[in-house]
Amino acid sequence: MNVVEEIYTKSYQRYEYKLNKILKSANLALSVESLIYHRCYSHGGVFALPLLADDSLSDYYTSPEADKRIFLDFETLLLSPTINDVGYKNAVYQSYNQSFCVDHILTKEERHALPWHLHYHPDHSISFLCIFVKKKDALIANKLFYGGHFRQLHQTLDQLILQNTFDIDLDGFTFKNVNPSKNLLAKFIPSPQFSELTYTENLCFLAIYNGNYEVKALALCIDRSPRTIEGLIASMIQKLGVNNRYELFVKISQSHEHRRYLAYIAYK
Repeated sequence: MNVVEEIYTKSYQRYEYKLNKILKSANLALSVESLIYHRCYSHGGVFALPLLADDSLSDYYTSPEADKRIFLDFETLLLSPTINDVGYKNAVYQSYNQSFCVDHILTKEERHALPWHLHYHPDHSISFLCIFVKKKDALIANKLFYGGHFRQLHQTLDQLILQNTFDIDLDGFTFKNVNPSKNLLAKFIPSPQFSELTYTENLCFLAIYNGNYEVKALALCIDRSPRTIEGLIASMIQKLGVNNRYELFVKISQSHEHRRYLAYIAYK
């Protein structure tokens, strides 16, 4: 039995009730067939927490390649789109002429895999939700995904997992991914607009991207005075070509590629 198989059998069965309860408390907008929370670290470690799993996942976790997945590699995820859909992954599979990730193996006639929305964390890790729904629910599930429901679900699960796993042996859900990094895309550089942002303005960008909008909250996040924050916001409004702070906040909340760039260079 490989280490990934132990996660989906021994570890999951041991804590199944607790894990299912965490997912239930997240108040999903529709039922799902399976949901796995993944978090991949720069040192190669992978935290895989099945919150809802069944035997249909066995094709994945019993595979001898289960701990050699290109899309469970931190560097690969940094070089992947922020919204990582099946079309993108299929193109990668074809280029390497083999299968690398859970949803490619498990997406069968009766199931539909949702895209992954990558979340970048300050501890040099990237997390995503691997979600499967019934084929008949695919249309509404995709509408919910692109409407932001599953992004909010992801943020909710980040908190619920942190708050409700103190009595769970999390080492039992961790393994080392041994697949070497692949340079899927060219190294990226910031877009011309964002390249004008200073170090402190990028700190402000990160704080706003993470959902902090009040001046006092931003000041606390980046350890600057409220007066300095006002100046940074005014400067960013000018540099990013928007008319006011509302437009600035909307633009930043949608600027996933610049956030990915900052994660790539370990900006903090």
